[in-house]
Amino acid sequence: MRWFLDHGSDTGSPLVALPCEYDPNPLGTWLHGLRNVPALMPVHEGDATSYSRLPTYRLRPGARLEPHQLEQGLVEHVRKSLQARRRIRPGITVPQLVSVLHPLDMATTCFSGPTAGLGHHTVFRDTVRRELTTLHDQHRVQLRYQLTTLAIPALFERTPRRLWSALAVATAHNTATVITCLPRTARWILHWCTGDLGGEPLLEPRGLWAPVHFANALHRRLSAHQYPTPLMHIPLSDTITIPSTDPAYYQPFTKLNPRVPISAGLVHELAPEDATTALALVERALGRRVDALSAACGLGHRSPYAAEGNARLARHLSEGP
Repeated sequence: MRWFLDHGSDTGSPLVALPCEYDPNPLGTWLHGLRNVPALMPVHEGDATSYSRLPTYRLRPGARLEPHQLEQGLVEHVRKSLQARRRIRPGITVPQLVSVLHPLDMATTCFSGPTAGLGHHTVFRDTVRRELTTLHDQHRVQLRYQLTTLAIPALFERTPRRLWSALAVATAHNTATVITCLPRTARWILHWCTGDLGGEPLLEPRGLWAPVHFANALHRRLSAHQYPTPLMHIPLSDTITIPSTDPAYYQPFTKLNPRVPISAGLVHELAPEDATTALALVERALGRRVDALSAACGLGHRSPYAAEGNARLARHLSEGP
C-alpha cells in the first residue's frame, strides 16, 4: 500500500482505489482451502502456479454446498488492510480496493470448467453476496469493489460470434445480481481479465467486440435497476503483447455506450510510445477522454522495477499532452 501511495498519488490524477494484497496468489489459496469443505472431493491436485496446475474438485454424492463454506476471506482481509492503511498514512481518503472473484469464476474454477461449474453457480453467487453485504455493512464508503472475471471472457472466446448478443445478456444479468446486492452508492470496477497467472496470459487480446457487447448489456441491465455502470477495466495489452497502434483495433469502442466509464488497460512499461499512441486512438474511438488508465492486470504480477516503470508511465499519460 505504501508503494502505491508513493508511486501513484503525486499528480493531479488521483488513484481510483488503493490496492492491498497480503497473498501473492489469492486464487490458489482459496482453491487449496476448499480441501476443507466436506462436500467436495479433490479431482486434480496442483500448486496453482499456472492455469494447468489449479486444484479442482467435484461434489460428493448426496452432499450439498453451503455459502459459508466457500468464502474468499474478504472480511478478514479488509479488516487487516484498513488497519494497515491507518498505520501507514492516517486520514487517507482514497477508497480501499476489494478484489472479488466473480461467482462464475469461482464455480468454473472449482469444478474445472463451465459444464460442471455452471450447475453450481447459485451457491457461489450467494457466497459472494454474503461476504459483500457484510463488508458494506461494516465499512461502506471506505471501499471500492473490483469484480474480476476471466470466466466471462473465456465464454465469449468459446462461443460462436452469432450468439454473442445472447451471451452478453445472460452474463450481464448474472453480473448484475452481484452488483445490485449492495446499495446504488457502492463503487465498483469490473475487471475484464485475460489471465496472468505464472506470468503468462490465458487468453490473447484478440479484439474488443466481446467486452463492448458485455459492457453495453451490463449498462442496460443496471440502468433498468437505476444503478450506475461500474468502471470497466478492459485490457488492451498483456505481459507479452504490447498495445496495438492500429486504429481499426479500437473501432468497437465507437459502439460503446457513452455512459460506460472506461479504464484503459494499455499502460505497458516496455512500450511507452505505443501506449501513448494507443491512448490517443482509444479516446478518438470513444469520442471522449478515458475515465482511468491502468496496466492490463495488477502491478503485483511485475517485478518492482517493472512496476515502477509502469506507474511512472501511467502518471505521465494521465497528465495528458
